[in-house]
Order: sequence, then structure tokens, then C-alpha cells
Amino acid sequence: MKKFKLLIGKIENTLSEEEELHLQEWIDKSKDNKLFYEYILFLHKNGKGVQEIASKDLDQVWRSFNKKQHDYVQKVRHLKRQRILRYAAIFIGLLLAIGYAFKDRLFTPTNTVTNDVVNQRLIIESEDIILKRENGEILTLKEESNLALTNNKGNVIGQVKGNTLVYTREASQELIYNEIIVPYGRTFQLELSDNTIVHLNAGTSFKYPVNFIEGVDRKVFLNEGEAFFEVKENKKNPFLIDTPHQFNIEVTGTKFNVSAYKEDNVISTVLVEGKVAVTSKNNTISLLPNYKATASKHTEEIATEIVNTNDYTAWIKGVLLLKSTTFKKIRLRLERKYNVVILNTNSELDAQLYNIYFQDETIEDVLESLKKTFDISYKIENNTIIIN
Repeated sequence: MKKFKLLIGKIENTLSEEEELHLQEWIDKSKDNKLFYEYILFLHKNGKGVQEIASKDLDQVWRSFNKKQHDYVQKVRHLKRQRILRYAAIFIGLLLAIGYAFKDRLFTPTNTVTNDVVNQRLIIESEDIILKRENGEILTLKEESNLALTNNKGNVIGQVKGNTLVYTREASQELIYNEIIVPYGRTFQLELSDNTIVHLNAGTSFKYPVNFIEGVDRKVFLNEGEAFFEVKENKKNPFLIDTPHQFNIEVTGTKFNVSAYKEDNVISTVLVEGKVAVTSKNNTISLLPNYKATASKHTEEIATEIVNTNDYTAWIKGVLLLKSTTFKKIRLRLERKYNVVILNTNSELDAQLYNIYFQDETIEDVLESLKKTFDISYKIENNTIIIN
């Protein structure tokens, strides 16, 4: 079916603007479509490769999904309409969270729990940061890592210490790229060979030269995720950032934040200090401090607005600060920060706007705070948070 090709194209980031619009139209048609779309993204975020997902008989999965939903609704049709809608939504959410998950061996079955809130602590495993080197070597960087990186001549070119990787400057006329992949639940800091500092947020993929070449633009690639840059000034060699959907940034020396997550419909940059030129396809604007530039992934327009930059850089200090943000986006941010899966069966809640501020709280503390503040209930099943 065409919609499944679009879903695979979405996670591969290969859709055209027209295909993006077709997919969004399909998602918006029904709650079922939306939940099925979120399930595909859920599989991908939890380590399922594109080929593995594409190999599934998605048509059969979809038919089974619709049949089970229909049978369930028939069983509860004697209830009032409001209760039908509520329990059907909960059933769909549980089907995605448990039924599919069991089939794909993502979770381990446990005893059925009937309480709204389960007294179970999430067991969150800390995932390793991945460093892909130019020679094909793949290193896993643990929080306690302490190692030296050497080139093919045996010279030390970088040092990993815990959550930081610092490169040294060397005379080289060859551009050699490394890539850092930061999983959910982790952040990381890079110091590039020109002394530019890059803070990488959870769920980020960042590609960069091991050593910059004099006289050549300093070009890096934010393939996905979020990063805060403190660029070392060099007017002769501008610093260029490529992101998906032809949203590019050029600077000489400045501090700014860039967000380019695949789940978001926009790519944005917030300037803290200095000056940057932002380009989206054929449009270019110059951004001043305290301004945010936002480009839609579907159009060529760039919107700007004055913002409080602290709202967009608090994550560097481990703070989750969101203002007037939909609960759906809050869920996504919580998933990234704590490396958890949060499924919501209440579509009306997803559209509500809230303000939140969390720093050192555990995910359990956060859930209890959300429960009291937003008047929600939740339960933990098989290490997944289900909100209803």
C-alpha cells in the first residue's frame, strides 16, 4: 500500500514535499492512522532498522489492527458513546504498546495489572554513544570512557574523557570525517580542531571533519537532532552547518542553537550571540541576537521572532524548560531526555498547551508531577509509560 511506502520514506528521510503532504493528510484522517504512524516511529527509535521494518507484512498488520479494533468496539457498543470512545482509545493504545511489542519481542510479558498507576519503577538502561571513524571503525563511548584517538600514523588526534571528546589541531590537507551518534537519555560535548565547542542533545547525529583545512570552509552536518554551537571566530574560513531539507547556516564566530529532529515539521535556529546567515532553499536572512528563525520542511519560507534564548539553551545544563508547548511535544522531549517510551491514549490531552520545568528529577518524579498538575493517570507496563 502506498501509505506504507510513505512511512518507510519518512524514517529514511527521502520523501519529497508532495509525499510529505500526502503522508500528513493520511495521518490527520483518523486517530488510528496517527497511532499506527507513531508505532512505526516507535519501532525505529527502539533499534529496528529500516530494512527490518520494511520487511514486515504491514498490510497484514494493518488489517489485523482494524479487525481487532472493530471486534472490540462491537463488544462495548452497549456502553454510552463517551465510554465507547474512551475505552476504544485505551484499547488501541494498549494494542500498540503491548500487542505489537510482544509480537516483535520488544518487551517481556508480565502479569496483567488493573490499577491505574502501577507501583513499578522503570528500569532504564544507559545506552552508549557511537563514534563512527573514517576508517570504518565504530567505537562505543561509555560515560566512564577514557581513551586516545590516533590516526593511521599513530599520532594522537583526540581524547575522550567521559562525556567529552576534544580534537587536536594537526597539519593536514585531507578532509576526514567522523560521526557522533548520541542516543536518547544522553548528551555529549565536542571540541573540534578549530576550538569550536559543540553541545549535542539526546537523539542527535552529527558529522564533522577531524581536522579543518586552512582556506577551506569549515563545514559540518547536523543530520538529525539538536546542537548548541560556540564557533571559534575565523572570518577567512566561515563555519557552515548543513541540516536536512536544505536548511543551512553560515557563521564566522557566534553562539547559537539548532534543532532539526525528524519528528518535527520545522527546523529552527536561535541566535544567542554574534550573527548568522540562515538559508532555506532559495531564501536567505541574517539573524540577530535574541531572534529565532524557523523554516518549514514543506515550504521555502523562513519565519523570525524575538525569543528568550534561555528557553532554547537550558537543555545544555540538563534543564527541560518548555513554555506554551503541546503535551505531544512534551512527551517527545521526555522520551529523548529520559530514554523512555510514552504512549498517550488521550488525543485531547496531546493538543493542550502547558509550561514545564524539570532539572534533576527522575522520570518517576516527573510522572508524579504531571499527574498532579495536569490531572492525568498513567501506568507502567513492560517498561513503557501509558497515559490515559
